[in-house]
Amino acid sequence: MEGQRVTVQCRAGRALQYCRIEHTTPRAGQERSTWNLNEDLPQSSDGVKYAGAGLESGQCGFTVQRLPASFNGGFRCTMGFRNLPEEGIGVFNITVAVAPNAPDLAVSSSGQRPSYGSGYGSNDRYPSRDESEFRDGDTLTASCTIRDSRPPANISWFLDDQEVTRGLTNLETIHTTDRDLFTVKQNLTYQLSWRDHGKMLRCVAGHLALEDSNRNNQTSAAVNVKFAPRPHSNPIDQFGFIVGVPGEIAVEVNAYPKPTVSWKINEEVVQENSAGYDGHFHASSLMNNGSGSWTAVLRINEVNMEDIEREYALSARNELGEETYRIRLSTSSEPIVTSLEAGAIIGIVVAILVLLLAIFLLVFARTTGRWCFAGGVSKQDPKESSDTESADHGPTHSSKKSKTKFSNIFKKKGDKVGDDSSVTKEVDSPAPQRSVQPQQQQLQTGQPPHVARQPAPDSIVYAELDLKDLGDRRPQVRPDEERTEYAEILYTAKPAGGPEHTSPPQP
Repeated sequence: MEGQRVTVQCRAGRALQYCRIEHTTPRAGQERSTWNLNEDLPQSSDGVKYAGAGLESGQCGFTVQRLPASFNGGFRCTMGFRNLPEEGIGVFNITVAVAPNAPDLAVSSSGQRPSYGSGYGSNDRYPSRDESEFRDGDTLTASCTIRDSRPPANISWFLDDQEVTRGLTNLETIHTTDRDLFTVKQNLTYQLSWRDHGKMLRCVAGHLALEDSNRNNQTSAAVNVKFAPRPHSNPIDQFGFIVGVPGEIAVEVNAYPKPTVSWKINEEVVQENSAGYDGHFHASSLMNNGSGSWTAVLRINEVNMEDIEREYALSARNELGEETYRIRLSTSSEPIVTSLEAGAIIGIVVAILVLLLAIFLLVFARTTGRWCFAGGVSKQDPKESSDTESADHGPTHSSKKSKTKFSNIFKKKGDKVGDDSSVTKEVDSPAPQRSVQPQQQQLQTGQPPHVARQPAPDSIVYAELDLKDLGDRRPQVRPDEERTEYAEILYTAKPAGGPEHTSPPQP
């Protein structure tokens, strides 16, 4: 930047005979400057002096104690060698930064003549010599121009302290060649809402020459948005009233221009800055909170239970509309409302979904015998039948067979059923169930037919079923997988004065 100390070096790999620096692109009307430099020569009249370890080291450079603006542009260094006829040439460029002028800001809306903002001042935070008025939903158009800087400046937009990054056109750059200065321009399109009322639109210049200076680097314009009184959720609950103590009803109203307000207590109307109910109530003047926010206050001299049960309403009106707010009083303390951020709510929902999925998979695995429940489910061939399954000679359409142990049929009082090591009697009978039933009943009487008693050391009785002749009735033939049944008949004989005899199983 202008006024700084600058040093530039051109270097060669061998000793030099001479060193010459030339300013190749002076400003219009300025003569070209040339300096012959070595370590023995004094500083020139414009502050240029040799810089380096000497010509013997191959260094050709210079230092300027205070860089002037005229040094902006291209330079060439020419180096001569003692043993070579050719010269060595190097080129470089020096850019002397020039701070821009204060931004020019023009603001307008559809059908409006543009207004112009002002630069940053010392007494007013965001001064403006002209204010633009808009309506809620209007489209604001603004243009910012920053002139005469080197290198080109940058443009940033803000509404108060919030940066605006949408609705911007590409930065337009104009180069003024005679002075080697640059002008930049950018336009903004922004849709306003009532919340933007009272904000300052700012165009801020960014430039390296402005970093450490107090010069004007921004221009602002006030944005005034007209809007009718904004609605509230009705009723508005007011808490913490104490019987016997003065109370205050305060309601915030958002509107611009300033609204006129009135209170309605049951059927009595109390105007702003007046009293009602024989002085029991007093309505204060609106308090301006700024940015289109106002506070209406109704004071109660001494709260009683009748005041708690009254109906209160506040009406606010301006040139753009009217709104009524209903108020409800309570002697309870204000409830504490815990607000969760969006991230916390999403986390809770995801956790619940994961828990439900885990429960579903657990029930599914247990029901179908999958994964960790696979060992608890056994598969059985439907064609296999149990050796202790009773013969089923019922209707063929029945899909379930009753399982009855013959040991329960022959069991008497005091009998003991043998263990699984007992001998099994195989019964192959195509006869229907009704033919077997009489034999079962006969066996229950304790007189099994054709039982030959022979001594046996295990005291186990073997019984053989005698099937009756069916006569002309033809037996019902079952499929192969159903007509053979196995019955295990266990009967423990009770000793009666002598050894028990059993008959061996008949083939």
